[in-house]
Amino acid sequence: MQNPANVIKVVSIIIMVFAILGILASGAMLLGGGYLANNAGEITNNGQMEIDEEMQANLDQLSDVADVDLSNATSEDVAAGVGAFTVMLGVYALVTSIYKLIYSVVGLNAAKGKFIKAACFLGTFDLILSAINCVSNITSGSLAGIISGAVGFVLPMLYVMAAYSLKKETQQ
Repeated sequence: MQNPANVIKVVSIIIMVFAILGILASGAMLLGGGYLANNAGEITNNGQMEIDEEMQANLDQLSDVADVDLSNATSEDVAAGVGAFTVMLGVYALVTSIYKLIYSVVGLNAAKGKFIKAACFLGTFDLILSAINCVSNITSGSLAGIISGAVGFVLPMLYVMAAYSLKKETQQ
């Protein structure tokens, strides 16, 4: 690799931008999901909103998968469940985005010759997680999933290659 410091710097900046966007999106998920979960009755007119055939089919499918009886679920129950699930996804997105932010800062420091071993470790860890995500996206069969998985794998791979090149340079 010609200039690993520049590669890891550029990749880290790209990851940092996505991490900041992820933090903002997770905040929206937390606020929106919390609002929906807390105000489900008000939003659904105290459960009087009709559950249409498609929603009922989804509830039936969820009942089968989760082995839970949802036959008496009201629209208020559904709205509260969706809100709670959105909050859980928001927490996951927030934790992931904070990790990516730290990971990108370590990469920027590695470009300056600091924390290179940490960059190698975090990069390898993220590459493993990205490979798992890439495989799951490819098996989904959707073109968007395949592209997302591939792009999500390329950045950590470049990061790791640059980090190990920097490590090799400092050991010489």
